[in-house]
Amino acid sequence: MRFRLLGLASNEHELLLTMHHVVSDGWSMAVFGRELSALYASERSGMPVALAPLPVQVADVAVWQQRWLGERLALDVEAYRAHLADLPPALELPTDHARPAALGPAGATVDIAISRDLSDGLESLGRQEGATPFMVLLAGLEVLLHRLSDATSFAVGTPVAQRDRPEVEDLIGFFANTIALRADLSGDPTFRTLLGRVRIDALFAYGHQHVPFERVVEAVAPPRDLSRTPIFQVMLTLQNTPGVHIELPGLEVDLLAADPGVAKFDLTVSLQETSGGLTGVLEYARDLFEPETASRIADQFVRILQGAVEEPDRPISRLPLMGVVERRRVLEEWAGAEQEAPAPLWLELLAARVRAHPDTVAVEGEREALTYGELDRRANQLAHRLIELGVQPETRVGICMERAPELFIALYAVLKAGGAYVPLDPRRVPPQQLAWRLEDAGVPVVITDRASVARLPTGVQRLLPEDEVDLIAACPATAPLVAIASESAAYVVYTSGSTGRPKGVVVEHRQVARLAAWSGGPGLGAQAPGSRALQLYSPAFDAFLIDVLPALCGGGTLVLAPDEGLRPDATFLEWCVARRINRLDLVTAFWHTLVDLVDPAGLPDDLQAVGIG
Repeated sequence: MRFRLLGLASNEHELLLTMHHVVSDGWSMAVFGRELSALYASERSGMPVALAPLPVQVADVAVWQQRWLGERLALDVEAYRAHLADLPPALELPTDHARPAALGPAGATVDIAISRDLSDGLESLGRQEGATPFMVLLAGLEVLLHRLSDATSFAVGTPVAQRDRPEVEDLIGFFANTIALRADLSGDPTFRTLLGRVRIDALFAYGHQHVPFERVVEAVAPPRDLSRTPIFQVMLTLQNTPGVHIELPGLEVDLLAADPGVAKFDLTVSLQETSGGLTGVLEYARDLFEPETASRIADQFVRILQGAVEEPDRPISRLPLMGVVERRRVLEEWAGAEQEAPAPLWLELLAARVRAHPDTVAVEGEREALTYGELDRRANQLAHRLIELGVQPETRVGICMERAPELFIALYAVLKAGGAYVPLDPRRVPPQQLAWRLEDAGVPVVITDRASVARLPTGVQRLLPEDEVDLIAACPATAPLVAIASESAAYVVYTSGSTGRPKGVVVEHRQVARLAAWSGGPGLGAQAPGSRALQLYSPAFDAFLIDVLPALCGGGTLVLAPDEGLRPDATFLEWCVARRINRLDLVTAFWHTLVDLVDPAGLPDDLQAVGIG
């Protein structure tokens, strides 16, 4: 402990106190304030100091803890290990800056203010569910982290005072510990349901709060990484320690808040109860976040809490995240100018590429490649065959095929015939789900291949182009004369069904036209002959066209990933180098895993652009 008295004027001074954390904690500061006030008053008055004798000393507590650890530690550590088993190694929050190899200590804070009305509402909701205000705040923070990261399983840390025995309430010493609270947001629960889960987990953690956190880390044994703290990267603190009050006779005393400019975690939410509600700060790591982002996260936290109080039975995915200003920015400022595009623009753009570069490779698979001229001719012939089978404008046509150039012939053939394609993934969707989607979409005919046909239900008409080679080759090589309205359906894609039965989403030609125009805009992935873009997504995935449109509407080459997929490791880069890939579009998790495992210096020299999202 060190003191330093600074004289600012004859009647104004500042007393600086430095107290190491190893001998004190937040609770200790209130004890220190009381005892300093009593000792100063005694010295000034000449009266004996009136400090009550301490029933125990820190050494006594240490002896008790050692005895307790010997009796219960192994069982409690094992319980904690099992509780945190299979916890993902890190919470991947979207950051402003790439995470450095070693996270620095620099931090800053932004204010958080929760009004009295909202604070009362949170407390009332907690009482209804048998939960404390801290549990309600924790549930709100978990929703925020889930919405920011899309993670459904992670941990949040919180400190505990461990002053649950009256003998230690007046001791100055370090008794605090840290506990890890596991979040489970699977299944898009309502906020009320989530609060019940949070309550159960918190009670478990409180029941094991005497287990030293370092022993928990040893037992769980997460991958060690200098860029992250182990087990959790976000902390929540609700201060319930006694306030620090110092009264020195004859002096006016003000406590000065000191900001050390340090962040121990990626994010820390610290709140305390006041007469006006809950106030506090969001502490953030400056290596990761900009002040504007931190302020937005703080506002989103309060907004989610407000939504939870107003509609606790609403699924957490639908709790409000954006305010009026932020929503306007996304919908208006960031939306760009409205694109007036003649429909169906993407077919017209493809036709333009066919005329300009008929001999350029459009689609390259493992065993076959198609030029733009070949793709157009074969799609036209298959479109005529579909019309012979009864396909008319907006007829739903299933496509259930392995990833190969023939898949793109089928896709364009359906569109040229005026139909709407319904992509079906034969590798990832069970046969009973395929049957349900075909019935739900009203599909009369499915284009398929020999590898996939056995997965289709009986009763649906199948078209295997490889079994009708001569018949299709006899069809005209020119495009059918079919009028396609911009409001006509282009395709139907199904949701994953993770929150219930999958839902079919109809996408119109005019919507695809806007995507095609956007994808070819300056700086947004526009491609040209010579571009070689990886096609990684399944056609049943909603981001499929983000792969396809920039390449085929720009005259580039679409290089198909193998049907069994690619993993984010060094072999992925070797595959890209061997096929001279210079354009990538990757989901965020794939990219993060890739850069964690591979030295950025090892990225292919040909790589020109990477889209992440």
